Amino acid sequence: MSTLEWVKEPLTRELARALRAATRRTRPHIDGHGLNYNDLKELWSAEDVHVVLTHDTDPVWQRWFYSPDTLTWELRGLHDTRHEAMEAALADTAPTTVIPGTYLNAWMDNCSRTISIKCGDNARAEEMGRIFSRMGYQVRVDERV
Repeated sequence: MSTLEWVKEPLTRELARALRAATRRTRPHIDGHGLNYNDLKELWSAEDVHVVLTHDTDPVWQRWFYSPDTLTWELRGLHDTRHEAMEAALADTAPTTVIPGTYLNAWMDNCSRTISIKCGDNARAEEMGRIFSRMGYQVRVDERV
């Protein structure tokens, strides 16, 4: 059985901010559980695509996956313990289809992660691009079919 190398991440650094930015508009949730950036308690990552996290006021462990196909963070499951969430990540598979649409991609040269946000149209993508540019990100708008 293979394993993933998990790293405890700082709550105020790039990964937490990327999760917050990527989920700000869509707010993925399962049974009322979702990302609350201001209440994060612990955040662990593996291979830049698997994340498990919990909050101070919501003790369940959430399992998130960064899909290389859609370039978005997806809430994949809820677990009672961190160990259960990490074990479930081993069986996690990426979706095989790309959701068509207009995407804004934002990145910094010193970071290996790209933030990708599905936008309704080019105007929205350009608006989001201006915001990320002011924060020091490089941006690109892509059309995926």
